[in-house]
Amino acid sequence: MRARVIAAAIGLLALSACGQPASEDAPATTGQASVVLTYDLAAFVANGAASVQASPNGAQITTDPRPGAFSAILDLGEAAKGEGLMLRVRAQVERGGFNVHSFHRDFGPQDQDHAQFIAAGEVTNVDLPVDRVGAPILIIANGSEEGASSGAVLSVELVRGAVSP
Repeated sequence: MRARVIAAAIGLLALSACGQPASEDAPATTGQASVVLTYDLAAFVANGAASVQASPNGAQITTDPRPGAFSAILDLGEAAKGEGLMLRVRAQVERGGFNVHSFHRDFGPQDQDHAQFIAAGEVTNVDLPVDRVGAPILIIANGSEEGASSGAVLSVELVRGAVSP
């Protein structure tokens, strides 16, 4: 019996290594988190004096030079209103810093701002809770006190389950 279980497991591993794409019905898995949705980075909208340009390397963002200025907005849509979801943002800041915020369009003083800072340097992953109230959005704000920041948002995913460290 044990030999059959081992043989079945080896067979499944061999099939999974064949390079076949995962079923469209089954979400992709990253560690223990499953990717529910990968956002189109061309959907980022510039705000104020910021600029956003879609490229093969993601959304190239130059923030508004004012400290804390909301510079790029991504509408997360209805899919982001589900239970147990997190937002995973992968970015590389070249100059200054990005403040990455997850909240909703009608954000007020009673609401919680989910935010993390990404400093200039290596590619960084940020995991944020999704605000399920109202219309959920992701905002990239200028994290520098010394003028505009610039860099690339490489991916934005909606994930369910455990998040990576």
